[in-house]
Amino acid sequence: MRWLLAAYADALKRRPFLTNVCTAVPMMIVGDCAAQTIERRAKTRAQAAAVLRARNDEADDARKSEVFSRDDDQRNGDNANRICAERTFTCALYSATIFTPIFFTLYRLQDKYITGGSPVFVAAKKTVCSLLFGGVPANSLFLTLGTTLEMKVFGHVSANGDDWSTTVEKKLKEDVPRVVSSSVCFWLPINMVNFIFVRPEYRIIVAGLGAIFWNCFLSMVQHEYLDDARLAPDRIKN
Repeated sequence: MRWLLAAYADALKRRPFLTNVCTAVPMMIVGDCAAQTIERRAKTRAQAAAVLRARNDEADDARKSEVFSRDDDQRNGDNANRICAERTFTCALYSATIFTPIFFTLYRLQDKYITGGSPVFVAAKKTVCSLLFGGVPANSLFLTLGTTLEMKVFGHVSANGDDWSTTVEKKLKEDVPRVVSSSVCFWLPINMVNFIFVRPEYRIIVAGLGAIFWNCFLSMVQHEYLDDARLAPDRIKN
């Protein structure tokens, strides 16, 4: 473990930006794949519950036929049971071209100008600065560009039938404040614990694990209103 951490620290010194990219992108991919797995299992449970209700309730024949048909499609369809590569690619592209450049520059400025004081004070200042100067623009770009790429290029559709501009507007108005407030609640205590109790050489482990959980949440927020084009052929036709 110490050898790996030492090798990573050496890579950061020799090629800091490339090392950050090679670290951030895999963590984003793992987080997105975890999000897709959670969503898929939740949809499977919801569909199973609907089938059970249709079997137990006195539903009309048309309603039962619709529910059972959806259940058969889900059981037999391979598209619903695999990771959406376009979605993962979008998240990885954001991590490499937007997130890493923004925070790479921001962290260097923080290390230069935010020094001295107690670990709690330093952690709090870095968290607030990251949110104001990094989190708000980075998350806004993620939600906007991610939605644009997936809807305009990959053919994903809005789950409630909204067009591209309406979906982006909703994300900026509703999701950006939610993501920023969630970021404070998530990263502030993690940074506090990391700076106060964790030795400097091990902080990358805590930050990396936190990043995977955060990326999972961020991916779920981004795709809350989007459906994979392969899973929504009826919406595409209409």
